[in-house]
Amino acid sequence: MINSLPLHTRQTLKSLGFTETECSLLLPLFTQKKMSVRELSKQTALSFDALHYALRALEKKKLVGLKKHDTVEVCSSQEFLAWIEEQKRVNAEVYDDAKSTLRTFLSSVAEATWKPEVIYYEGVEGIKAIYEDMLLEGKDIYGWRDIEKLHSALGTYVDEYIEKRIKKGIRTYGIMPRNPTNIEYSKKKRQLRNVRFSDHLTIEGEIRIYGSKVAVITFHGKRPVGFVFSGPITALFQGIFDHAWQCENARGSCRSLVGG
Repeated sequence: MINSLPLHTRQTLKSLGFTETECSLLLPLFTQKKMSVRELSKQTALSFDALHYALRALEKKKLVGLKKHDTVEVCSSQEFLAWIEEQKRVNAEVYDDAKSTLRTFLSSVAEATWKPEVIYYEGVEGIKAIYEDMLLEGKDIYGWRDIEKLHSALGTYVDEYIEKRIKKGIRTYGIMPRNPTNIEYSKKKRQLRNVRFSDHLTIEGEIRIYGSKVAVITFHGKRPVGFVFSGPITALFQGIFDHAWQCENARGSCRSLVGG
């Protein structure tokens, strides 16, 4: 006669959702098939309150029946194995539903990450904040710009920014309209600047691609305005710039000046 549940059997029952108290009741019940509540309490050393609570749980699982005169009758072995199969089917449905629900949730989360974050800046100080963010990002910068227009909008800050950028070792790659100011700056070798000129570019602002961000700035109007986008939209702008960079290199009317 088995006096206690083997450890592996007990662990298996717990994995099926049985409590320690319920496990303690199953051995004597399956051994004797039918017992009184008093006999169960005496054999398991459980209090009547704990015993009744566990029996109600087993009854809810339809594994035991409470008969007259406080008699407890357990299901047959075949019925118990059939119950396990039913739990397997029910839980499979639960897990399938959970998988479907969570797949939808995770897809919505993934889609949300594709929405670019946009930050709005206004005024000279706002545009300076964008430039400081470029320095903080610390990555090489690509884009379209006109230094002549930058000086008109930001004054001496342009040269202050350039010095900070050089100290951080950040190189710029710019497509710029051909004018005296841009040509002068392109000849300053120590400025870590790669320039390609365009005879057909008119730009009242600039676009800067740096790290995972894109800054779109306009100097048109009374106050400069800027937007900084982050996220996958950066790759779109980078692709457009790479294409334009190669096109300007290929045009006979354009020349490449590489600053070291």
